[in-house]
Parts: sequence; C-alpha cells; structure tokens
Amino acid sequence: MILPQTLRREFKIAYGQVYSSVENIQKIIDKKTVIAIGDRISFNLLCHGYEPKLIIFDKKEKKQNTPDEIRFKLESYKAKTSNVKNSPGTVTKELWTAVKNILKGRENGKISIDGEEDMAFLPAVLEAEIGSYVLYGFFDKGFVLTEVNNDLKKKMKELLKKFERVGSSAW
Repeated sequence: MILPQTLRREFKIAYGQVYSSVENIQKIIDKKTVIAIGDRISFNLLCHGYEPKLIIFDKKEKKQNTPDEIRFKLESYKAKTSNVKNSPGTVTKELWTAVKNILKGRENGKISIDGEEDMAFLPAVLEAEIGSYVLYGFFDKGFVLTEVNNDLKKKMKELLKKFERVGSSAW
C-alpha cells in the first residue's frame, strides 16, 4: 500500500504529545506495552533500561546512516528479530505481518527495515492493544508519545482506506 500525495500532511501531525526526553515519560509508560518506531527513540528507551514490546528501525536518521553506537544497541537488543523490506511512503504486507506477529506473540521483538519505517505507525497502532503506547521520532523536535485508543484506531483505519493498493503491496 502506498501513501498518496494528498495524505502526506496527515503523517506530519503529532498524534500525541511531543517530548524531548525519555525521562519525561517514565511514569506514563511504566508497566505498559511500548512500541518504538525510529532508531533514536528506540535507542534512548533501551539506554534507559526499557524493554519495549517492539522496536522498529531502519538504521537511518535524516536519510543518513545511524551512528555505530546506536546501530549496535538496536541490533543487540535481545528480542525476536524480523528483517523486512519497506520502501518510503509504503506499508508492505511483509512489514504489517511482522508487526502483527510480534504484537500478538509472547516475546518482545524488533523489526529491522531495509528501506524506511516512515509508515510503520499505521500497523503499530492498528495491531496494538488499547492502552499501549506508540513512540515515534518527530523531526528535530524529539518524539511523540501516543496512547492507542479507539478514536486513534478509527482515524488510522480511515487513512488506510485512502492508501493506493498497487503491485505487491495490494493486499
């Protein structure tokens, strides 16, 4: 599935509160299911001792290779690993299935993406349980903390209906 040009602005919105530091959210996410999307936020959570249910990363920050220290930390996270391909502005069946399987399973997981994780928010929200938290990088402002609720799921389902279904992403 491909994000149409007309929807790009919808994915530049913070679907939650923007934070600059993991220390500011410790009490909020304590003992909750946490899903982290992005190299930097995943790294910061791991460095603060969190073990997210799922981390999704593409070994890039601002189109540049992630520093070795971050890449090593993400790759060494002891969790079920899935390696998937996902082009920018798309959600492949491979990515969606990996997110779903990890969130429904018992083990924590990590998804290493060959491509970009820019649309991973959709399957993360739609496959997560109500009350889970999804964290994702937000440009140079920090990261967004989003609590999954019925309204957010409804919004993401509506956006997903507007995606283009072409080629191998037409599932």
